[in-house]
This record gives sequence, structure tokens and C-alpha cells, in this order.
Amino acid sequence: MTDEGTGADNPELIHVDKEFSRCLKCGYEDGFHVSFAAVKDQRAEVILICPRCGKRYGPGWRVTLV
Repeated sequence: MTDEGTGADNPELIHVDKEFSRCLKCGYEDGFHVSFAAVKDQRAEVILICPRCGKRYGPGWRVTLV
């Protein structure tokens, strides 16, 4: 499912220095839902999703799935 208003296909790339808990689009301040997008070889990219407006952010974090 694609939602052009939220950038569902292409999360906005962000840099997290200390903390990222406020949505840049709608101002929601209570944190994010987390999703994982498969990359390859049991690795996945972490996607942060605002529970209020659905805006998606890609902090560049990758995890290994075991």
C-alpha cells in the first residue's frame, strides 16, 4: 500500500544525534512505531512511523535478523 502524503515508499532520511521523538510533519511528541524493511542477507533497515500522521523516517539504522 502506498500513501503519497506520508512518503510510505521512501521514508524521509534523517540524522538522529541524541533523540528523535517528535514528528517533523505533525508535531506528535510521544515517539514512533517501528517497522523493518528487509535489505539482504538477514539484514533490515529500521523505519520510524508517526502514529498520528503516518509519516515515515529512515534514520539509517540497520539490524541483523537472527
